[in-house]
Amino acid sequence: MYFRVRIAICDDERYESEVLKKAIDDYAVEKNYDIEVCTFESSKEMFKEGKFDLYCLDYSLTDETGIDICLKLKEMYDYSVTVAFYTKYHGYATLFINTVSPDYFISKPLVLSEVHEFVEKFYKASDKSLKRIVLKRNKSYETIYPKDIVLIEASGKNSIIYFTDHVETYPYLISDLEKDHLSPELFVRTDRSYIVNMKYIKSFDSKTINMNDGSKARLSRNDTFRDAYTDFMNRVIF
Repeated sequence: MYFRVRIAICDDERYESEVLKKAIDDYAVEKNYDIEVCTFESSKEMFKEGKFDLYCLDYSLTDETGIDICLKLKEMYDYSVTVAFYTKYHGYATLFINTVSPDYFISKPLVLSEVHEFVEKFYKASDKSLKRIVLKRNKSYETIYPKDIVLIEASGKNSIIYFTDHVETYPYLISDLEKDHLSPELFVRTDRSYIVNMKYIKSFDSKTINMNDGSKARLSRNDTFRDAYTDFMNRVIF
């Protein structure tokens, strides 16, 4: 597996955060998994760092609860977030499930075997081409997968998504899709109006990128594109 995942731990008890971080870091080294773990004592600090692949939240923080933070995350990212509760409040499990439907639970005090099992499941499920994206359209939420997206084209305040077998329009600015929903390990902005999935690139020259399905994207950000594509090919090959 060549992909990197980022994990945020939000807990106002620094010792607890560091214990969990070390457990994840040690297991990642043992398994040769590319995992970056960042710790935060408040959600305000955490939100400044952009989107993570996984959020580990304590239930009880000084000024808010993990449920409050989870609800904010789901609102910010249209429910396309993965959340684990890192908590000693096991009696609240039903409340967690009924309120925000977390993906994982991690016990306090920490049990290493549980952490190893949790990291193993999470990392294997985190391939960027398989991880779901949830987008809102027509008052409902739609689940799509990066592996099915060939390219995205800006159309005013909307974005046209070219899937492998059809085309759909979504009410999102292309810059918002790039920032909040797409992994830079798979997708690259080639022009102010285009984002491409690098796994579907057939060929390119100084002005145009040709995709496997016959679609084309304009290329004006040559240096950014070449760096991203070189990195992508290196990860795929090695």
